[in-house]
Amino acid sequence: MDDVLMHYGVLGMKWGVRRGPEFTGRQKISKGTTMYRVSANKNETTDGPKYVTYLSPDRDLYRSNYAKTIVNQSTTSTNGKPYEHTYTLKKDINIPSRNELSMTVKEIMTDKKMAKKVFDSYGKAMVNTFSYQESIFNRLDGVSMSNFEKEYNKEKSKIGKEISSGLLKNYGKWTPIELMATSTKTLGTNKEFKDAIIAKLKTKGYDAMVDEAGVGGLNGWGREGVNPLILFDGANTIDRIKTKTVGSYTQKTATNKHTKWANTANRYSSNNNW
Repeated sequence: MDDVLMHYGVLGMKWGVRRGPEFTGRQKISKGTTMYRVSANKNETTDGPKYVTYLSPDRDLYRSNYAKTIVNQSTTSTNGKPYEHTYTLKKDINIPSRNELSMTVKEIMTDKKMAKKVFDSYGKAMVNTFSYQESIFNRLDGVSMSNFEKEYNKEKSKIGKEISSGLLKNYGKWTPIELMATSTKTLGTNKEFKDAIIAKLKTKGYDAMVDEAGVGGLNGWGREGVNPLILFDGANTIDRIKTKTVGSYTQKTATNKHTKWANTANRYSSNNNW
């Protein structure tokens, strides 16, 4: 037969359903886009993975009073001042969809040793939050001041292990999105896990991922209109244009702008789960 119509598709493909990047959630950010990063290190290089922002709500968050927290948590600060580095993208960057990132995390977390390390990091981080600190102090009610520090550290370690073991016991029941949203909160404290995610996504041709810890997306605290990023290789993707101090006036102005934006975004958000 000479008149033959052949169609070569992909597994799971359906007629009339487009699967381009705009429909799968993948992103491409164009060369020349301005990126920002707040750091305690004035002379910071672009080497290695870099947390950056390019949308106003994200930029305002990091330039707000949160800039003081960045300095306080830094091990590279020399004068106690926060700085904002301004960059430009040297090339187009490709970012995976949320579903693809979730499946990548799920693949890595099938290794139970890795999962334990991730949840240990999560437990150690969570015991420093206000809600868990309150719980620790409640458990220490009546402890003498002479023994307080010793008992505090013991209770802190105990609660951290309880959090970790509880997550490890149940994480196999979670959806990939739930697993990703919880585990990626540890990327700032667990380099091994972050490097494993980056390595897998790099092999798929991606240059960056959304910083899910900065976005949220579960339990009613997801935020629309934000897109903080983790660049996999800063030296290969950004050039620094300038660096300037984030002064107290800038922090105050950014705090007010971000608070106003967040209140409006939360008020009119019909779906807090991304």
